[in-house]
Amino acid sequence: MLEQSISEGIVGSAERQVEGKKYIQHTAAINPGNSGGPLLNDKAQVVGLNTLVASLNNVGFAVPAEVIRSIFPNK
Repeated sequence: MLEQSISEGIVGSAERQVEGKKYIQHTAAINPGNSGGPLLNDKAQVVGLNTLVASLNNVGFAVPAEVIRSIFPNK
């Protein structure tokens, strides 16, 4: 329904630990249709991959891009 849309949010913590794993905590909306989508900075650079939603209102988490890059290095 809202393809190719973007929402803005605020990064609450760039290095939040959840169950021993590093995440970026933010307030951008994460819904079933956009989980797994990129978290972008103000220069449209990918800084994370949206993965988790907290039971709190407007709190989401993204795996930092450097973690993704370490798993899938450029060849």
